[in-house]
Amino acid sequence: MAKGYKVKTKDGTQLGPLDDEMLRSWYEQGMIGDDSPIQGPGVPRWTPLAKAVDVSDWTPPAGARRTGDFDEETEVRGPQRWRTRLAGVLLVLAAAGVGFWALLPARFVRELHDVPWWPITGGLLAAGLLLLPGWEVARTLVRVLALLAAIALFPLAGIVIAEGVRGRGLIVLAAAWLLLSGFFALLAGGVLRVVSLLLAVAAVLVGAAGVGYFGFVPESPRDRAIREWDSGERRWADANLGVALSVPAGWRVLRAGNPLLGSPQARLTLAHPLSSAVAWLRAEPAPRGVLSADDQVNRALQARRAARPGQKELSRSDVAVGDLMGRRVDTSTEGPEGTFRERTVAWKDGGTFFTLEAAAPEAQAGLAARELDALLGGFSSDGRLAQRLRAAAQAVADQLPHLTPRAAEILMLQSGGEAANPAAVFRQSVEWTLRGHESLAADQAEIDTLSVMIRGLMTPEGWDKLAAYVERVRSGQPTTPDEDREIADLARPAVLGLTETNRVRLQALAEKAITAAGVAAS
Repeated sequence: MAKGYKVKTKDGTQLGPLDDEMLRSWYEQGMIGDDSPIQGPGVPRWTPLAKAVDVSDWTPPAGARRTGDFDEETEVRGPQRWRTRLAGVLLVLAAAGVGFWALLPARFVRELHDVPWWPITGGLLAAGLLLLPGWEVARTLVRVLALLAAIALFPLAGIVIAEGVRGRGLIVLAAAWLLLSGFFALLAGGVLRVVSLLLAVAAVLVGAAGVGYFGFVPESPRDRAIREWDSGERRWADANLGVALSVPAGWRVLRAGNPLLGSPQARLTLAHPLSSAVAWLRAEPAPRGVLSADDQVNRALQARRAARPGQKELSRSDVAVGDLMGRRVDTSTEGPEGTFRERTVAWKDGGTFFTLEAAAPEAQAGLAARELDALLGGFSSDGRLAQRLRAAAQAVADQLPHLTPRAAEILMLQSGGEAANPAAVFRQSVEWTLRGHESLAADQAEIDTLSVMIRGLMTPEGWDKLAAYVERVRSGQPTTPDEDREIADLARPAVLGLTETNRVRLQALAEKAITAAGVAAS
């Protein structure tokens, strides 16, 4: 055997060159071992002693181990490169486990509902695939990332504790920390002793088991019912109403007839399993006395309060519903099943009021509120209801020239909506003008002048009929549809006989009084 071997000791010192006898002497004295790196003459790489030289007939000292320490360069080429690959396999399996919750987030402990499952799944899978070839750069990078992630869990735990998270949520975070710590140890440089290796693998497996066991939430009967009644639709639309909903992720559109909400009159029922929120949408022509979204919200709250007493209003504000504006009220109700947070949102499209009602357990109120905001943003309207109401209001205003289209619209909402009869709207206009007369106190002189002009354009008999009709309405006496139509036809030519300037002023005064009466009524 040729002379000229170089040897690395355990502390990294390079010695040599050594001849065969010196090499054997050092071995038998225990100064070097089977896996001590040596470099032969003309050989560029360091190789374990037992692979470069036949040591089968060399005798190590009593009690000496036949294993030494590799430096990192030797480890990558040596037998413990498998640890990097093992970590890669475990990371790929972890990505598969996290992918389960990415697909079914409702099966994860609700206290930690904001976990970004898909990014975590992608990150774990990418890290695992990087480790499978056993690259040293990948091992170092993934180890550093595992350390940073483990450190990041401490401030995260502080945040969730401040938010009131206890029990299973904290155990899941502790298990995740153990899992990351196990990966950090498993990806250490150098040779791991058997005990250290087993502890690292055990930490990974126990941490993963802890996350799985304490993080998994079995499917409840309610969740099972939601799954069974899920229509699978991601878009809902009602062609007659011209309204549509692009269903946000996480929400489920339930099939008609489902037993979950007990709201058969709803046009649409939805559920959000992750937050345990349920919601239902109603649509109806403007009820009598309801002029604004705030009126409609109050009406819905009153109906719910009758069914579930003890309701407490928490807040009220304007809210955007797609490209429309509505009114939102948040309430809280105590019941046999615990405390629930409710949200009622109403908005008007043309002559139709929409009401979205939702409820969720108090513990999930924050998540439910965000998901409801997303739901409201998914609504859209093609404007057909507003267009139909405007067209109908214009038609009524053409028949009743003392009204503006806006005033006609206000009155139509109280007289049958788009299908309101002009005669009925005329009766309503007289009643509401009289009711809002106080708002015209500053305009009395102008009103008297316009009255004189109209009287001059009518026959004495016609004026007497009009005056008698107004007095009957003022005193609350009923009138027949034929009478309403007769007086409307009687007044129309006189109003059209006014100059355009005077007619526009008459319309403005009538609208002012009608609007004031509508505000008072609501």
